[in-house]
Amino acid sequence: MLKNIAISTLVFLLSNLLNISSFATPYPGRVESDSRTYFYDATDSEIPCDYMRIKQLGKGSFGVVYSVERRSDGEIFALKISKEPLDNSWIKEANESERSILLGLEHPNILRYKHGFSEENYDTDCKHIGSITYTFYELLDNDLYQWMTSSRCTFADCIYIFSQILSGLVYLEQREIIHGDLKPENVFLGEEKSDSEEFPYLHVVIGDFGAAFTKGSERAAGAEYRTSLLYRAPEHFEAIAEETPSRHDRIDVWALGCILYELLSGTQVFTLPEYKPLKEEGSGSSSLMPDLWESSILPQMEGVRQLLNSLHEEEPSSEQVSAVFQYLNLNTVSDLSEKDRLLFALILSDMLQLDPDARISACE
Repeated sequence: MLKNIAISTLVFLLSNLLNISSFATPYPGRVESDSRTYFYDATDSEIPCDYMRIKQLGKGSFGVVYSVERRSDGEIFALKISKEPLDNSWIKEANESERSILLGLEHPNILRYKHGFSEENYDTDCKHIGSITYTFYELLDNDLYQWMTSSRCTFADCIYIFSQILSGLVYLEQREIIHGDLKPENVFLGEEKSDSEEFPYLHVVIGDFGAAFTKGSERAAGAEYRTSLLYRAPEHFEAIAEETPSRHDRIDVWALGCILYELLSGTQVFTLPEYKPLKEEGSGSSSLMPDLWESSILPQMEGVRQLLNSLHEEEPSSEQVSAVFQYLNLNTVSDLSEKDRLLFALILSDMLQLDPDARISACE
């Protein structure tokens, strides 16, 4: 009952408080996400000849992303170029999985797949060294990470962005699809204007499905190594540390809880001490993971959970609610009524439960 009221209140707050601003104030307190290994830097010669490169947008484990213009009609796309070496099958598997999943999705809060193709790849001596996959998507202006580091969002902005991501997760959950690497860098934003509206609105979509899989599929194996550290669910940390199988059905909700906390507070749920990059792909675990999990990450998670859960008990006083929000640095909601602040604490508490059985689902 409480969860239904919470969602209903979110919709009400969104309809009454939404007022997308120009976002001129710096957004404080965020550190860089965990490092990844970049395989190569594409050159202009690797852009298909019927497209013109505009600029590089980013790069990651699976390749490099550019904005490109199709020469024939001037249409703009985001193009991801992924090299697939013969001795590294997981990149090819990830690209094929992403393409097959996106082909079956159509939702306003899911990045639109346009088209794609693959070519054989040869070195300068004409030796076959693998293949190259070109994947074209709709192009949006920004991602949530870049937006948060350069802007300060209002409470209405937080609610709007959160509700749009949640809408996409509900759609995925209904189709038993797990994104597997939800984080601000994989949430894309762009301004759009419909024929019936005078002003543009913020279009929010979930993208980068390279780590995605369907429940029960072979791709689920090793999923705990593909999630980014700062948004990785506790059950994944535990599975790596203890070298045991993990469940995955509520990992996206945990990640969304981390994003909501970050939107509201300007800081991350937990921080990482200096560490050597951990193995993110494949099998096996790093010897650093148990120490990192037990000494740093778990205590921070438990501290946040205990504070939020304390507001579930009996009728918390206004002083208790204020103290919790001040400690958690939830600055964006400081001007809300006590009732609304308590509501957000309960929503965060339901999403950031360490036990996945106690964690709320997207559909709930």
